[in-house]
Amino acid sequence: MQGPVGHYATTDTKVAATLATVGVRIRQQDPISRVVQKGRETWHYWFELDGANGVPTAKIVQAIIEGQEACESLRSKLPDLPGARASLFNRENLLDLGHNKCRRLVMVNLPGGGIMLADEKLSPETKRQVAQMVL
Repeated sequence: MQGPVGHYATTDTKVAATLATVGVRIRQQDPISRVVQKGRETWHYWFELDGANGVPTAKIVQAIIEGQEACESLRSKLPDLPGARASLFNRENLLDLGHNKCRRLVMVNLPGGGIMLADEKLSPETKRQVAQMVL
C-alpha cells in the first residue's frame, strides 16, 4: 500500500521482514504505525519506495506475495530474496503446525527424582497412575 509520498506500507510482518532482509530501507521517522480499530491493533511497517538494487519496493512485495518462483526471477538483483521469503513462510508453517496440530506435554516430577512427560490434558489421577507404572 502506497502511503505518504515516498513510502510503502505493509501490515504483513513476513513481507516487512523480507523487505528488510533484502535491503529495502525502512522509513526513518515513525517506521511503524500501530492502528487500533474496533478494539483490534494492526501494525503498518513503512518502507522507502525506491526498493533495493534498482528493484522498486512494490515489485519486491509483488514477488513475495506471488511466491517462490517470482522471487527466484529477481535473484540476480536480490540474491537474498528467495531464501528470505522461503525462511519466513516456512517459519509461519512450522508455528501453525506446532500450535494447531501438536499436543502439549508437561513435565511431571516422579518420586525419587525422575521426570516424565505427559499430555497436559491427562487428569492428575491418570498422571499418578502412569507414574506408578513407570516406576
